[in-house]
Amino acid sequence: MNTTFVLLLNLLYLLLITESISLEAVPSNSIAVNANVRCIEIERVALQKFRKGLKDPFSRLSSWVGQDCCNWEGIGCNNQTSNVVKLDLGRRAPKYILEKNGW
Repeated sequence: MNTTFVLLLNLLYLLLITESISLEAVPSNSIAVNANVRCIEIERVALQKFRKGLKDPFSRLSSWVGQDCCNWEGIGCNNQTSNVVKLDLGRRAPKYILEKNGW
């Protein structure tokens, strides 16, 4: 099995078992993006392992450093439990291209 796929499955498993949060049941107003929420260590470690299996030629995951994964680009945390509840790896142009074109 593909290593990235296995890591993604492990991350999803951790998200589901940690305090039994259902991804479908998390209201959008309870998701903190770049707020004063600290991520849970086991979830941060899982995200770092997951990242190692990804190719990131445009360094879109360059913010994935430090102890607080809730402040990483593409990551959203529940502002009450600090669990990671959002993982957005959507294709985007690198930030410098967007800024250069005024987007």
